[in-house]
Amino acid sequence: MARENTTRFAILGMLSLQPMSGYDIKQHAENTIAHFWNESYGQIYPVLKALAADGLARELPEGQGGGRANRRVYEITPAGQEALRTWLMEDSTAPRVRSEILLKVFFGRQIGAAAMAERLRAFIPQIEAKLKVFAGIEQMLERDSTPDQPYWMITLRQGILGHQSHLAWLKESIARLEVVAARETT
Repeated sequence: MARENTTRFAILGMLSLQPMSGYDIKQHAENTIAHFWNESYGQIYPVLKALAADGLARELPEGQGGGRANRRVYEITPAGQEALRTWLMEDSTAPRVRSEILLKVFFGRQIGAAAMAERLRAFIPQIEAKLKVFAGIEQMLERDSTPDQPYWMITLRQGILGHQSHLAWLKESIARLEVVAARETT
């Protein structure tokens, strides 16, 4: 499914949580799904208008959305709920990996094993920092009693396990490259 179509469902999903403005959607996404799905304001606002035009969301009358005046707040419609449920029941495609670090490793012979090991070593603090963020989110979610909590926890666990795996891969790769580098210098 094309990204723009999936964007529609990401926004419908956000609206299924509560009525939101485009700004609210972006802020909420940055605090939740941005670890695995990112939307820009340039994507959100046109999609909100299209969802409203398609009857999947509707703009609340001014003043009902809370906050400041002239803020356009949208809510999901019953048709939007049904479209979201239908999409959730569809088979998902296998994730396509687009990884700059893997691309660099693939062509790493051009800089040599020692230099590539250093590039990988420099990546470790980023992964460790993300794992600390995830640990904080996990503690917060463990105290959450909303009906969404088990689903959010499952999503988070994928991120945690994926990053732990990535960290193990980095350490294993560095060790392998150090062996190659030792052979390159002899």
